[in-house]
Amino acid sequence: MIHPSHPFKQTWDLILILVTTYASIEVPLRLVLGYPATGYILFLDLIVITVFIADVFINFRTSIIIEGRLISDPRIVARRYLSTWFIVDFLAAVPFDLILIHSLGEPEADLARLISPTLLRALRMLRLIRLLRLVRLAQLLHHLGHREMLNPAIMRLLFFGFWVSLIGHWVGCGWVAMGGIPDAPDQVTRYIRGVYWAFTTLTTVGYGDVVPTNNHQTVYAILTMIVGVGMYGYIIGNVAHLLANIDVARAHFRQKMENVNAFLRYRHLPTSLQDKIRNYYNYLWESRLGYDEFTFLKDLPRSLQMEVALSLNKDILERMPILKGAPSSLVREIVLSLSPQVFTPGDMVFQYGDPGKEMYMISKGSVEILDKERNAIATLSDGQFFGEVALLHHAPRNASVRALDYCDIYSLDRKTFEEILNRYPDFAATVESMAEQRKGQSSS
Repeated sequence: MIHPSHPFKQTWDLILILVTTYASIEVPLRLVLGYPATGYILFLDLIVITVFIADVFINFRTSIIIEGRLISDPRIVARRYLSTWFIVDFLAAVPFDLILIHSLGEPEADLARLISPTLLRALRMLRLIRLLRLVRLAQLLHHLGHREMLNPAIMRLLFFGFWVSLIGHWVGCGWVAMGGIPDAPDQVTRYIRGVYWAFTTLTTVGYGDVVPTNNHQTVYAILTMIVGVGMYGYIIGNVAHLLANIDVARAHFRQKMENVNAFLRYRHLPTSLQDKIRNYYNYLWESRLGYDEFTFLKDLPRSLQMEVALSLNKDILERMPILKGAPSSLVREIVLSLSPQVFTPGDMVFQYGDPGKEMYMISKGSVEILDKERNAIATLSDGQFFGEVALLHHAPRNASVRALDYCDIYSLDRKTFEEILNRYPDFAATVESMAEQRKGQSSS
């Protein structure tokens, strides 16, 4: 059985989209212009039929997902397919028009002198059965829109333009079929002017240079205008919404910055402090699109939290000497307890004498360690940690720490830190050894 997310199935879905789109354009066009299926047109017809027939067999061999479970039992898959899409796919795959036309034993171009125009038109109308695949096309485009190929808003905008163009093509073909372009010198001009009339009518522009001349055309024009009025309002509303939300993260960030600026203006904070706050939010946007990853993690189940957290913090965990050779259970426990924080250049992470409530791990950036007199005694950077001395000895901070540049830092609170030390004595010994070394360095 083929997995639904297998690369072959995804490639096959793209082929189906292209073939179905071709059929939805070519079938109405051939019906109204009346050109025969010969040469390359017949060759493309055979390709369409072959793809549709092959798709029926592939669907019988593709696993399905029911209520989140992958089902690969061929009998269950077959019963599900037969009760849902099989009839549509089967009717669209069988070339009823070619079977009936070629059963007469004459090329399609010569049938006009053998049978009545009405019967010939009815035979050609059988091609419209292939348009049943449009239902499947909508489903395929829906699945395609949920893949991370492009921004979802851009995908919706592209699909919206696709469907509007296809509707305009069908309406234009209908106008040509009703004789709405009687004075066109050739078939290509007749089709182009038909599509021109369709879009001017659907968009409620209606220049009036192509007008109905009989009752049937007038009724068709009225119905098209009614559809056009509704579609025009739908287009304006949806396109405006899509353009406004084409970058949701940026729109969210702009709204947040408007609120921040309003607060700063209202409270009359010092200019230097305002600049520092704005720089912080700009860095947050550039580094993580202004999104709080900690809030995102809290919404996930614990198993996914662990996978995401391990993936996000893989680099920092690998760089930390304190975790070299540590058991995987310890790493998982630490990674789920880390809280991300951002410090801007010059920010004090903590100061001498502050109560020790957390230890810190540097993901990106650098900090300097300051003694009681604010003299720099050490510099720490990516992958290093600090603040564990006060936690181990339940004492106030014996040094100050200041960010040298923008720093992404993860903190581990005292309670979790002590629980981990109690459960992993080897890790506790390593931390205590490093803490004693640092305590000696800071005192000297």
